[in-house]
Amino acid sequence: MATIDRYVDPDAAGAANGTSWADAYTSLNSCEAAQQQDLTDGGGDVMVIHCRCSGGTADSTSLDINGWTAAAASYIQIIVEDGYRHQAVRPTGNIYRLTGATAWDRTLTVNESFVYLDYLAITKTTTDGTYPTMELYPDVASARVRTLHCLVYDGNGIGVELSSGAAGAQISIINGFIYRTGSHGIRCSDEAGWDAAGRIYNCTIGNAGDDGIFSVRGSHLAKNCYVGGSTNEDYDIDNATLTMTTCYDEDGTGDTTSAFSTSAGAYFVNVTAGSEDLTIGSASSELIGNGTDLSGDGDYPFSTDWEDEDRSDWDVGADEYVASGTTYYQSLAGAFSFTGGLAKSAQKALAGSLSFLGTAAKQTNKQAAGILSFTGSASKRTSKSLTGAFSFTGAATKITGKSLAGSFSFSGVVAKVTVKALAGAVSFSGTVARITQKVLAGAFSFSGALSATTLHMYYQAVGGVIAFTGGVQKVTAKGLQGALTFAGNVAKLTQRALAGVLSFTGGVAKVASKLLSGVLGFSGSLSTSTGPASVVLETVELHGSFGAAVSMVGTISSASISCLGSFGRMVSLKGELN
Repeated sequence: MATIDRYVDPDAAGAANGTSWADAYTSLNSCEAAQQQDLTDGGGDVMVIHCRCSGGTADSTSLDINGWTAAAASYIQIIVEDGYRHQAVRPTGNIYRLTGATAWDRTLTVNESFVYLDYLAITKTTTDGTYPTMELYPDVASARVRTLHCLVYDGNGIGVELSSGAAGAQISIINGFIYRTGSHGIRCSDEAGWDAAGRIYNCTIGNAGDDGIFSVRGSHLAKNCYVGGSTNEDYDIDNATLTMTTCYDEDGTGDTTSAFSTSAGAYFVNVTAGSEDLTIGSASSELIGNGTDLSGDGDYPFSTDWEDEDRSDWDVGADEYVASGTTYYQSLAGAFSFTGGLAKSAQKALAGSLSFLGTAAKQTNKQAAGILSFTGSASKRTSKSLTGAFSFTGAATKITGKSLAGSFSFSGVVAKVTVKALAGAVSFSGTVARITQKVLAGAFSFSGALSATTLHMYYQAVGGVIAFTGGVQKVTAKGLQGALTFAGNVAKLTQRALAGVLSFTGGVAKVASKLLSGVLGFSGSLSTSTGPASVVLETVELHGSFGAAVSMVGTISSASISCLGSFGRMVSLKGELN
């Protein structure tokens, strides 16, 4: 199975084959038409179409997704690239939007199975009201179609039509904004009597020209939805089943007894038709915390809102409220500093310096090439690409770095550190629950403990230096080319490939090394007297001339030891010694 990546940019010069931004297709329509294929052939592939508008030009060609062969593991995904995604309001500038210009037609139609649409902003510029802006109509049994974080706005007809003629098909709309449609916001229908056609989860629907959600024929689900400002009814059920869970509206006709006000500034930022911003605008909103946790619900469990903000209290609608102090930066090339607390800081591109004094609930950096530093505590820190310096003083519950080429240091405690690629240096003082590095080419050191019963350390590839003081429950290294040293006890050490130096002081219950070509040295015990009764030392292979550099001080359970070198001090071995 392989992933096929194709690129769409209305501001591109024109596509040769759409395999890069340099030769991107100029419309989704042209890309989809050129790429239609059987994704299940030859073991199965995944088609991912990336969208952006580098010069601010809208994609004005209507799209009909049809003519593919797809399956659950061989699907079609259309995703707007970060930096070009809508902000829950009518998109302008370089925000990618699909506008459609074909008269008496839909802007986007899905007549295919296993299609996933992410972060799309869709509207209809033609004046007819016969067809919906977006129609999701899979016609294959057990098909799956899902939209995530999408915005459907304006237009003369229905916003979104959910329908199908295939038994068992499911269509899910998650974290969607639909507003100021000429007719129904969402219309759910059923032509063949199949079950659970529409799954409308955490959607916000406002100012619809008819019903907010109109369910006609079939069985449909709505959870954590808010509908307000509808010309007719907020929820209208006609010869159908619409099962609602914690759904609200402005006049109390949902499945709840409470009605929510749509007053601008009180519950939403702006409810005025034509300039809507239906993100939550006040900490007093009844939307906050009144939803149902859907993180384990259905085929598409999710736990974030429309902007990938973690859902903690599960608010109603597409937006999860974040307290005032939220800061966003599309592009930061200079210096930015302040004193105070911060609920969230999101930087799309950080080429300068960002520093502040205070606490942060979440820090997200898509690309950080400058300096990021602060004093305080952080609940989460995410960096897609960090090539500068990142440092802070305080406590952190989670730190995730997709690419870290600079230096990363802090003082405090951390629950989890995950680094996909670490080419710089990571150092801190404190305790840590778990550390995971896919690639470590720099230096990683800290002073603290990893001795809790569930603590783990995982290293996919380590080419630098890892050093710390404390105890550890488990250390696993897929590839260790550098040095790993620590003082403390360890329950288990597993190395797939160790070409560097591994040394520690303390007791160990088990050491398993698939290939050990460096130096292994420790002072302590590997006998059953200091571990579980069933503990044994698995085969250890030492390749090279080590002289007195290889030392095991203590007692060793039954094992097979093969080495070239010498041991110092007292060694007790049971097994084969070559």
